[in-house]
Amino acid sequence: MAQIIVDLVSSIPEYENFSKILDLGCGPGLYGIALVLDHPDLNGVLFDQPPVAKIAERNAAEYGLNDRIAVISGDYLNDPIGEGYDLILASMILNFALDSFDSLMTRYLPP
Repeated sequence: MAQIIVDLVSSIPEYENFSKILDLGCGPGLYGIALVLDHPDLNGVLFDQPPVAKIAERNAAEYGLNDRIAVISGDYLNDPIGEGYDLILASMILNFALDSFDSLMTRYLPP
């Protein structure tokens, strides 16, 4: 599945110019890790709830990506997720935001 994500994202014409991505609700972080491994100039942020973020952090370290991947933990519906992303990958998490989807998008999309 990680390779499918890499294939899809790398097909975006702007991909070669990406410098920072967010894997929101990253789980073990494998999608974000795969993207950073695929793109030599890409840095990533992995974001998930605290217990899960620890696993993502461990996986990023296993791949030797501590210098290119940051891990943030929290609740994406209420906590800051960072900024300056060229891409936000939100795989299978937006269903948790159905009641607050409009405010979530307003909060993070450029005006």
